Amino acid sequence: MKTVLRLAVLLCLTLLFAGCGVPTIDANSEETMRSSIEKVKNTLPGDKKELFEGALKIILFDKITPRDIVQTKIFDTGATQRKIKEALHEKNAEQIIKEARAILKRKEAEHLRKEQEAQRLKEERQLQQVKKALAIQKQAIQLKKDGQLCQALSKYQEIMAIDEIIKLPNEITVNTKEAIEELNKKISYLEKVEIHRFEATHINTLSRKNIPAVRFKLNNTGDRNLNKVSITIYFKNAIGKIIKEKNYHPIFVTEYKNSRNTKPLEAGHSWDMPEGEYYTIDDMPSEWQDGEAEIKVTDLEFVK
Repeated sequence: MKTVLRLAVLLCLTLLFAGCGVPTIDANSEETMRSSIEKVKNTLPGDKKELFEGALKIILFDKITPRDIVQTKIFDTGATQRKIKEALHEKNAEQIIKEARAILKRKEAEHLRKEQEAQRLKEERQLQQVKKALAIQKQAIQLKKDGQLCQALSKYQEIMAIDEIIKLPNEITVNTKEAIEELNKKISYLEKVEIHRFEATHINTLSRKNIPAVRFKLNNTGDRNLNKVSITIYFKNAIGKIIKEKNYHPIFVTEYKNSRNTKPLEAGHSWDMPEGEYYTIDDMPSEWQDGEAEIKVTDLEFVK
């Protein structure tokens, strides 16, 4: 009975320590590491040998950086050898392969995280650029309303420059291109609306004396009929500084019957103020003197 019991215990111990015979890597020195890796590899079937070799490379490249290699060549601190030992020492083929798979899984997760972060940053930058483009668009629209066509055109061109860097929503680019085309046509036509007989002076009326006033005549020398012509007059002081601006719309076709101007300024035709009639200006600074003014055509609209 005792003999059988001893045999049973011996068998259990044999089975328990059967795994102790699985070869592992000895990384105590470069020589033992090379020979033990070869021994571990030789115990594996053909397909698993390649898997083992690939796993070794994955682990080593994960643990050792190019900087470690450079430092080893220059300083020979032994730090790289310690990292290799920590990565491989006393590990068998299955452990090496398992660890390599875990590294690949971790790297895949890191790559995915980086891609998601890059996409988030890209979307954030795009949103910022869209907000910037909309703000510039708002400025451009106001500049158009104020008759500052060249400045408005410059703002719209800024939007298109943003679109070259980061694709803007189609609605913004379409509206911007249409605005640029419209402004280019307007700006090129401004010089075809000529101003004649411009006067900036003081006049007396039946009810008031010495009132600042202006009058002018327009000639449409181009080939387009105009529904709107806007004029801006810049009043200056003795040193040429602008002290007041005044806008006029002598041609302004609207649907309202009571509008003063109901006819377009046709190509090749003129618009003139009746003899003796002026536009008077209120709140003119007292320093202004007769003739100290500049007049420009600042906006227009074509008859469609």
